[in-house]
Amino acid sequence: MAGLIDGEGSVSLDKNYNSSDPDLYRIPSLTVASTTPAIVDFCKSHFGGSISTKKVYQDHHKPSFVWALRHQQAVALLIELLPFMLEPEKIRRADLLIRFQAERPRNGKYSAECLQSLRELVEEFRLQ
Repeated sequence: MAGLIDGEGSVSLDKNYNSSDPDLYRIPSLTVASTTPAIVDFCKSHFGGSISTKKVYQDHHKPSFVWALRHQQAVALLIELLPFMLEPEKIRRADLLIRFQAERPRNGKYSAECLQSLRELVEEFRLQ
């Protein structure tokens, strides 16, 4: 699975547009895109999440499928996979995503220090 994430995956902090501050209140997200349905089916059957299809805009393009895992499930899987990942940028992003989730209070009450720390992590995530 770490190889799929390294090669075909995306590790991101998606904006939560339902929040009061979408730039700060982010959703940890892990996705794998493929034109092979069996790959995304494998991901969903072993790790949960959801599968969506992408619209085909050109006749010569194949249909594409995306498996997505979000929130704490994405973080938990990345914690398990991180020691086996090889792609430097994906490792950096996975580490930041894990740190971001660890900084968030479970009760939803954000202190000034916590908000500042989260803003710094989001900014670091955007770099490179």
